[in-house]
Parts: sequence; C-alpha cells; structure tokens
Amino acid sequence: ETLTLLVTFDNQVNEDALDLSPLYQNFEILGISPNTSSSVSIINGQATREASTSWRVTLLPRNKGNLTIPSLIVEGARSQAITISVSAVPQGDANSTPLSATINVSSNAVLPEEQILVTILLSAANNVGDLNGPPLQIDGAEVVQLGQDVQRKINNGISRQEITLRYAVFAQTPGTLNIPALTFSGSEGGRTSIFTNRGRQVVARTTPKSITVTPIPQTSLKPWLVANDISISADWAGDVQNIRVGEPITRSVSIVARGQKAEAIPPLLSSSQSSAYQSYQDQAQLKTDTLNSGIQGTRIESEAIIANTEGELVLEEQRLQYWNARTNKIETAVLPAQTLEVLPAIVSNSSTTPNTVNTNTNNLEQHLAPPSLFEQQTGIRVSPVSPKLWQWLSAILAMLCLAQALYIFKTRGTRNTQIDSAESSIPESATEKEAWANFIAQLKSKTLKNEHVDSKDVAALRKLLQVWTNVFFEQAVSIDSISELLSHEAAIQLRSIDSQAFSNATNDALNLHLVTKELTSLRKRYRNSSGSISLMKSRQKAESLPALYPRG
Repeated sequence: ETLTLLVTFDNQVNEDALDLSPLYQNFEILGISPNTSSSVSIINGQATREASTSWRVTLLPRNKGNLTIPSLIVEGARSQAITISVSAVPQGDANSTPLSATINVSSNAVLPEEQILVTILLSAANNVGDLNGPPLQIDGAEVVQLGQDVQRKINNGISRQEITLRYAVFAQTPGTLNIPALTFSGSEGGRTSIFTNRGRQVVARTTPKSITVTPIPQTSLKPWLVANDISISADWAGDVQNIRVGEPITRSVSIVARGQKAEAIPPLLSSSQSSAYQSYQDQAQLKTDTLNSGIQGTRIESEAIIANTEGELVLEEQRLQYWNARTNKIETAVLPAQTLEVLPAIVSNSSTTPNTVNTNTNNLEQHLAPPSLFEQQTGIRVSPVSPKLWQWLSAILAMLCLAQALYIFKTRGTRNTQIDSAESSIPESATEKEAWANFIAQLKSKTLKNEHVDSKDVAALRKLLQVWTNVFFEQAVSIDSISELLSHEAAIQLRSIDSQAFSNATNDALNLHLVTKELTSLRKRYRNSSGSISLMKSRQKAESLPALYPRG
C-alpha cells in the first residue's frame, strides 16, 4: 500500500527546493505534485499577504516494520521526523490486499531462440480502478505479447478482478536472462479531495526472475532451429490426376513450427532442372500467429512444376531437422515422397489430317512417302487421302488463314491481352502459320512493348509459344528443349519467359527483340521451300544436340 506525505513551506519557492533524497532508503517515490498558493487579507485597513509552497509525495514502503520519514529541509527550514508502522501481507490471504501481482515462467533453463512463456497475474479488489503498468521489456531477448484476459472471480464470497498478461520470450545469446520486477498501480476508493477524481494509489510489484540460457549443443544441426514441434504438408492447385507434359501445376508446401517464429524457419524447397521435370519457386509467405499456448510460425513455399516426360514423376522426400525443445534432441519433420502419373501432351495434329486406314489395299505401305517426324516419334502411320478431299481441305485452310490474318491486322494496334482471355482464345488445333502469327502478334502487342511485362502477359506469351512449338515440331516439345537450339543469350531470355510465367513477384526486363529474332531464324532454318519441317535437317540437328524428349 502507498501513503501520501504532504510537505508545506510558508513562502513561495522553486519546486525543486525540497530535497527528497533522505526518503530513498526506506521508501520508493511514486509521484510528486508541487503546488504554490498566495492570498491577500485586509484587516482594519491593513493588507496582509500570505504565500506558501506545498508538495504532495506518494510513497511506497520498501520493507515491513517501523519506518522513519526523516526531517526534510527547505531553504534552511527543517520538518519533523515521522515514524510509521508497515505490516506484512497475511500469507495465503489474497483478498486482504487491494492489488497483487505475480509472475510465472515456463522454464528456468532454455536454449538460445527457445520460447519461454511468461505469465503475469494481476488481482485487484472491486474498489480498485485505473490499473496501469509498463510493458514487459527484457535486455538481450525478443518479447512478443500473446494476449490479455480479464475476468471476475469470487473467493470466499469476495469478488475480485483478475487480469492475465501472456508473453513469449526468445533469448538471443547464452548466459543469464534477467526479467526485471514490474510495478503496477491503481486507484483505491473514491475521491481523496474535491480537487481530484483519484482515490488512494495502490501498488503491486512482481518479483524479478533469472533464467539460465545454455549454449547451443554441439550438433550437426545447421542452421540452428528449435521448436516444440514441426510438421510439413503439401497442397496442390489443380488436378494431380490429369497432369500433362509441358503444362504447369502448382504445389504449396506448408511448414508449421509450434513455439517458433516464421522468420526462423529455413527454406525447404529450391528451384530445380532435371530431365524429368522443371520447378520454379515463388516468394515464400511468412505468418506468425499469437496463441494462448505460444507462438506458431508458418512458412508457405509455392512452386510451379512442369513435367518433361510422360509416365511416372517422382517428387523426392523433403526433410527438415530441428531441435525439439520438449524431448531435448534432434528430430526430423518429413514431407513424404510423392509419385505422379504424367499424361502425354495434347499435340496439335492439323498438318497431318487424320483419316481412316484402307484395310483393303494390300501393298499400300510401300507406295507411301517416307514417315514424317510425327510418325517417327509416335509410331502411328497415317493413311493416304483422296485428292478431292485434299482440295477441299486446302481450300478450307486457306480461308481460315485469310480470316486469321485479317483479324490480326485489325486488332494488333488495340490488343491488350489478359491471361484469362488469352488462354481461352488459343486454339487447340492450328496450322503452323496460324500458331506462329498468334505468337508474333502477342510479342508485338502494347502490353509487351515496354519489356517490363506482367506475369499474366508472360503466361499468355508462353502458352502461344508452346502451341507453335508443338505444331512446328509435330510433337510435344518443352520450352527448355527449344532454348538449347538458340544462342546462350537468347536461351536465357527464353527460360526467363518459362519461369516468370509462374511467379507473382516483380518480373525482370525481357529482351523480346532477341527472342523474336532467333526464333524467326530457327523457323527458317528448319523449313524447306514447301513450308514444312525439313526431315533431313532435323535428323542432322538431333545428332549434335540432346533429344528434345529423352525417354528413360
């Protein structure tokens, strides 16, 4: 409990004229309120002036027993000493004190960066209000407030207000972590005078605590990561039962650490290139939740996966080692390996129009032209068609090409492609000329002129490029494989288109002029005078470069 000392001097002096240092031995000074006053009285025609200076000092006894308030001096004048009696709080009787404060810690010995739960309980009588106190601050540690609960409790028929403050503390270095005493105050009762709305001030103080922070154990665990528990899970955006070659699917991996912040969780995945698939990572998402049970950190890593070959695609097991603060040993959180079944790519097939096989012709195979690149890759032999049917088909394709050219000419100046509309307008089946015209039109659109392109425009550009390559080479061809046919600088730009199409982060500038120039050169190099792929040149190129789609 506190007491108020009123010191009055019968003249006006400076506020700092009162020396309070003699009080520090037995009391803590919680507040000082100086005041000056003056008055003039006239009696029998004689004016008398009176002036005074007063100090209202709030004191908190440091010890129990008989304590002395010593004489205080103001400009040579000395006050009388006063003796007061301070009694101890009865043990086990929480209702006898107007305000009390206790502190508890979850552990007296921890490792660096290990979570310590600190709980402060304030108990106040019903007539105590205006509760306040400082926030918890500890040198050499990070303090995170978890929450605050307020409730009423009845003990032996007496109602009291209880306030619970919860903190998570993370010591940063080995040594001794000192939690200082915290002082809380409140106002008991009603007004003490007509000049104030506050009652008598009451104070409660927590006891200081010391926690031992032991050094990090000599282990192979790098980087250092300590938590109560860690779990890893994966979610897919898309149908994992219908994955096709060359088409991206997104996997999101969540690492949840209980008793640790999200910033402390190290990366788990990394972008990779292999013969089976390619992966492109997006920026990780970090989230730290404050629960009554402590801190819970979550790191979400997303990656776009593009299969290069059909068949089984095995995603390797992912492991994350950490120090379990509950079991005091190294444990491993595991994301199990996963096997996906990759379906063949949808190959555009208009250049070799399918037809039924004439089973009544015995020696037809020997009169056919040499097998095309598509027939070599797939093993499917296409039967001949009648000349009249070819004439009709040629006329229809010519009309389609003319209509497509007119449409591109009319819209190329005003086109502002968005990812949704672009993807929905890409034909599933197109001639090589149509696919190339669509790709070039996208390159020259307004949205790509400044070369700092949005990921949606890059995705649309990649889709059009994929359609053209599939038609041009008459098989499913990955962007990465096409880049091997270009110069080193152009290959970097082409792979950037492939990776930026699956990232939400700010994209780097693309040298689209270089990409256009080298793809145009590639197209001319692989075409003969009739406009189709030169089989002889394709075979010569395959002998000097790795196969576009190696099969294991």
